[in-house]
Order: sequence, then structure tokens, then C-alpha cells
Amino acid sequence: MKSRAFTTIDWRKYLDPNENPRVKRFLDTRGFEVMNQISQNIHKGGTLGWDEVAILVHPNAAAISLVPETEYIEALDHCLEWFKNNEEYEMCAKMVTYKNDILNRTTKIKNRKVTKKLI
Repeated sequence: MKSRAFTTIDWRKYLDPNENPRVKRFLDTRGFEVMNQISQNIHKGGTLGWDEVAILVHPNAAAISLVPETEYIEALDHCLEWFKNNEEYEMCAKMVTYKNDILNRTTKIKNRKVTKKLI
């Protein structure tokens, strides 16, 4: 099986409603779910030491949107601002917690082996 090659596109293009009215309409209808999933994935990637997190992969497009590790906090700030503008204050608190978790992580956790216990 061949793997597909993807073009990478800056994450801001798909999350900034000020630049694109189509993005604004999309976030008006599905913004809570989108921002929640993106922030959860960035939090997971930041705490596990991932180099980047894919936030958008469309099955019919040969493009993928990535958030590099150096921009995790900026992306979470973007999510925080969206939640603040939509008066989702519980999610704002969660964004602050996510940012603190990433900022307070002292060492990278790479190739961590997860063990499952049956009992």
C-alpha cells in the first residue's frame, strides 16, 4: 500500500474567522466542537512531547494542517479567545489549565510505553 503525500497548510488559515467568511460561518455552526477537539489534541501533544499535531485532514484533499510544538501556546490562545468571545467560560478555564500543563512540562516524554493491567 502506498502512503499519500500531503501538502501542509498553516493552521491559522482554517481557524481565523477574521480572514475568511467561510471559516466564520463554519465556526458559527461547529466552533465549539472544533475548538474543543483541537485544544484537547494540542494538550495531549504538548504533554506527551509530540513535535506537531495534525488538526485538519480532509479525505478528499491532499492537504493537512499542522500545529508545530513551538506554536502550541499560540493555538491554545486562539482557542481561548474564541471561547471567550462566545462566553464559554468553563472552556476558558480549561484552556488556561491546558496552557499551564504544557508550560510546566519539564522534560519531553518520547516513546513512552503504555502498559495495560487486566486486573
